[in-house]
Amino acid sequence: MKYLSITLVLAGLAGCSDAPEAADVQPLVEDSLRSGIVHARSMAETLGGADGVAFIESLGAPEPADVQVEHVQILDSRELDHGDYDLDVRYDVVVGDEREVVSRRLRLNETADGWRLVPAPSR
Repeated sequence: MKYLSITLVLAGLAGCSDAPEAADVQPLVEDSLRSGIVHARSMAETLGGADGVAFIESLGAPEPADVQVEHVQILDSRELDHGDYDLDVRYDVVVGDEREVVSRRLRLNETADGWRLVPAPSR
C-alpha cells in the first residue's frame, strides 16, 4: 500500500505543468495596459504639449494607476516547441466604475525573473 501511495504521488507530480497560471498573467496584462497609457500620454505630450495631454484626458484616458485587471481565467494553454506558451485568456479590465470583459490570446515566455509577454505572430 505504501508503494502504491508513493507511485500515485509521483504520477501526480509528473502530470504537473510548469505552464503559467492566472496569477502570473494578471500583473503582466495590467502592466501592459498601464504602459500603453503612459506611452499614449507621452506621445500626446510630444506632439501637442500640455494641450495634447489635455485632449486625451478630455477623451477619457485614465491615469495608469486607475487601470485594474481582475478575474483572469485561462481558457486554454498550449506549450510550444520552444517552451513558450500560447494562452487563451479572459479577464476584466476595471477603471473606476466601468468594467469590460476581454478575451484574447497571449504568448508568454519564462525567464529567470518569471513570466513575460512576448509578441505572438498574427493569425
